[in-house]
Amino acid sequence: MENHGDQRINRIRDLLKTQPRGLSISEIADRLGLQRHIVSKDLGYLHRLGQVELQTIGTSKVYTYTTKIPIAGILDYFSDMILVLDENLAILEVNDPLLRIVKLGRDDLIGNRIDAHPWPLISDLKPEAFEEEGVEELNLCPPDEDDPKAIRHFRARYVPIVFEDTSPGMIIFIKDVTEQTRFRDAFLLSEAHYKAIVENQTELIFRFLPDGSVTYSNWRCAKTFGTTESGIRGKTIFSFFTGDDARRFRDAVLTLTTGEPLIRTVSRLETAEGSRPFSITVQAIHNEAGRLLGYHGIARDITAELEIEEERKSHSAHMEFLCRKSHDFLISTYCISPMVSVS
Repeated sequence: MENHGDQRINRIRDLLKTQPRGLSISEIADRLGLQRHIVSKDLGYLHRLGQVELQTIGTSKVYTYTTKIPIAGILDYFSDMILVLDENLAILEVNDPLLRIVKLGRDDLIGNRIDAHPWPLISDLKPEAFEEEGVEELNLCPPDEDDPKAIRHFRARYVPIVFEDTSPGMIIFIKDVTEQTRFRDAFLLSEAHYKAIVENQTELIFRFLPDGSVTYSNWRCAKTFGTTESGIRGKTIFSFFTGDDARRFRDAVLTLTTGEPLIRTVSRLETAEGSRPFSITVQAIHNEAGRLLGYHGIARDITAELEIEEERKSHSAHMEFLCRKSHDFLISTYCISPMVSVS
């Protein structure tokens, strides 16, 4: 036989079923002739059970009835592996994707505690460490793998729940992220190798977006401009050029296309040691659809080369001058010698 509390809760629940837009605490209290604080307490109980939903609209709390869906009937339609636990960490429900991974039947798991299971994907779970929703990364070596080094990677999401009898429980969603993790690790390793090569270069290496914002620069850039790598990142690449060189460089970059993605130019850059000439190579980066993603650039200080070239030109000019003077002297000597002989 229902007591007065159960009857009151059933009346509140039945009223909310007829109000799809929901009702506030005051509206429920007025319609049922109940005291507001009692309605608030009963709604809190129903909310913990998951039978009503709460929305805050302005200063009012609006409650709506929650239509229940049998959880056991939909678990197998999830691609993630799912475990439902009671407060004692005993398994209440499990879906097919998890059963396929552990190669067991449902009866082998239901009713058993997760820490008593030999498969590490289940026994290594730590729901007691998550009083609120949380995520944990698991790196495991499955017992049925031939290669002991074949590590599998999983991501477990812990979601605390409350059952109808108000006892606590938990749903654990487990996703196999082995391929994503291996791809990420391979990418990071490749990037580390790339950076190891790039960071040891004596050239300035940089990347920038179509608007000129620098997204990457190596240590040589930072040293050349007397700042840090983070100090360069975000600045416009054109701000490092002197005078009209910035405009000429911008115009040259804008001419790059998928058919002709490369340019080489000589420009002067404002370095920590003053204005210096650099040989700059820039390549435009496009995606498969031809959309411009950004630019990759390499710059080399050619101050010493130009000085050597200037010295070479000066030396050549000097030697040419000496040769010309020697030639003139010999000609003049040849012309004078016969006159001396006749006299």
